[in-house]
Amino acid sequence: MESNNAAQRDDLVARLTAIRERLFWLAACWATTLSPDIAWEADRYRKLFHELADELRKLDADAVETLIVGHEALLLAEPTTKPTIPLAAQRWHELAGEVRSEPAVHQKRKPDGYVPDGLQHLV
Repeated sequence: MESNNAAQRDDLVARLTAIRERLFWLAACWATTLSPDIAWEADRYRKLFHELADELRKLDADAVETLIVGHEALLLAEPTTKPTIPLAAQRWHELAGEVRSEPAVHQKRKPDGYVPDGLQHLV
């Protein structure tokens, strides 16, 4: 049983180390690209890191602290929220796009002496 726990602990430490290294790489890539896809991938890895760290804490709390120490800001940060806009703003934007895409209707030039009484076509 003791060797099984040691093997499980070693496996978790190896996985957490790999995730930590991936998070370092993602942070460097995000710093140069500011890509939201990279930020969301980092959030997924950070969530996985938290889940595995909780499992490892049950077996060996000191091993988790050794992995995290010095990198708390990167490894323990809360996930970012996806930006959203209100539904009313979305509808307004779509309506404005429809209005802009309508072809402009140009009026014919009115003849000299035009009287806007609706009977011009009879003259």
